[in-house]
Amino acid sequence: MLNPHQKIRFKKMVKLAEIKVSDKILDIGCWDKELKQYIIREKMIREYLNPNVQYVGIDKEHNPDYFCDIEKGLSEYIIREKFDIIFLGEVIEHIENHKSLLKDCEKCLSKNGRIILSTPLAWRIQWKTDTDHIHSFTPLNLRVLADQCGLRITKMIGSFIPLLIFNLRLNVNWTFYTNNLIIKMVRK
Repeated sequence: MLNPHQKIRFKKMVKLAEIKVSDKILDIGCWDKELKQYIIREKMIREYLNPNVQYVGIDKEHNPDYFCDIEKGLSEYIIREKFDIIFLGEVIEHIENHKSLLKDCEKCLSKNGRIILSTPLAWRIQWKTDTDHIHSFTPLNLRVLADQCGLRITKMIGSFIPLLIFNLRLNVNWTFYTNNLIIKMVRK
């Protein structure tokens, strides 16, 4: 059962992905394929649940389609495949070598492929300590990371509603992202 935060995050991730009928999808760190189940349950993209759509969920444990320890990099089998959409939902903050993982993802992208990545925001409001998170990300360091991996960010949103903060004295308009960042990346 998805919690309300997961539903919001999945809905925004699927919308950013702009899934087409013939897309081949890779879900890295799929756990028990909650994203796939969400898509089916919400019937958000009914037309994509046909034999033409290929969904591959990989993880090192739980219930993936394909077992892979992503800490050691993606397998050659996965890298040889070309995917139209790669989902990385709440994964890179757990991976020591996140730059190598993103470089492997870039190799797997089809010509017009896109990576949809979700990660907790470094300065988010926390209700508990995340002891399994070994990295924290900000909008700026995600842009730098994408650039270093041959990718560029085309869209960045918060998992909730970005709040516009107006400072009349400075005449500056900031966007404050709450809790998580969801980004869409493509090849440079």
